[in-house]
Amino acid sequence: MPNVHEQLEPAIVGLALELSKNRLKEIDFPYFNNPLREQPKTVVIFVIGGIDFAEAKCFADLNSKNRDCFFVAGGSSIVTSNSFIEDLKENRH
Repeated sequence: MPNVHEQLEPAIVGLALELSKNRLKEIDFPYFNNPLREQPKTVVIFVIGGIDFAEAKCFADLNSKNRDCFFVAGGSSIVTSNSFIEDLKENRH
């Protein structure tokens, strides 16, 4: 039985794929009104608040399968289960 985390695709990965194909929905991104003239060769995603290892793995998998576009993912931190619980405890007020 496969790992349950490998069965789900994080939303950020779907967003990166849509961007790489120049198919962002205008209703979701009304200020991105300058469509790309051609498909990008590199897509950089930076998440304020951090990304987790599952998201990083999905981007690594995308890069191993996709030769048309290179994906770079980063964030202000790496989110682990422990850091997530600690953040919840700190912001409980």
